[in-house]
Amino acid sequence: MKTNICKTCGKEFEYDWNRTKIYCSNKCLYKFYEGTPKRIEWRKIYEQTPERKEYWKDYRKSESRKLVLDKYNSSEKGKLCRKIITARFREKHGEEYINYRRKYNKKYFSSPQGREYRQQWDKSPKRKEYLKKYRQTPKYLEYHYQYKNWRERNLGFVPIMDNPFPKEIPIEYHHINNKLVFPIPKMIHRHCYNKQVSIHRQKCNEKLKNIGFDLSMFNQKI
Repeated sequence: MKTNICKTCGKEFEYDWNRTKIYCSNKCLYKFYEGTPKRIEWRKIYEQTPERKEYWKDYRKSESRKLVLDKYNSSEKGKLCRKIITARFREKHGEEYINYRRKYNKKYFSSPQGREYRQQWDKSPKRKEYLKKYRQTPKYLEYHYQYKNWRERNLGFVPIMDNPFPKEIPIEYHHINNKLVFPIPKMIHRHCYNKQVSIHRQKCNEKLKNIGFDLSMFNQKI
């Protein structure tokens, strides 16, 4: 047996009379051939043929392709590649990309599929861990300070009655309007959360009405 250095990978290998003296394996042979000008030119022509286009069309819809993509996207290499591509696209398109994402997110999260995804994401451990870290950042602390000041300037705190619920039930004070508050079970108050104040108040008031507290007379803006 004689030894030689592989032309592709650079490793030393043994060979006999009936094996190639240049490549240590067929894999290295094919890898070297793929980089030759003749092979590259042939590949360009072959990829434009109707048969090849039809093959890729079917392959992109196949389950095997989805499995490969899921595995790659969850890998460290896939995550890094996606970040780099997104950063380059943002740098190139700038404000156009931001406006597109805003319109897309608004349309998607208002759909049933988007709302279902949002509910699942909000309950996931990954989301809770993210919020726990985010609430310790200077950005969140500054926002929280500004929001607290806004509430003190614009919202009053006048309870219209004492807590009617048993002591075992934790409560929060719900703003019926900008001045009056009503004690409401914490679970109901959190369940009716919405970024739009009008929708949040409407949901809470409906829940209270269902358990015997009709607050429609206080719904005017004060």
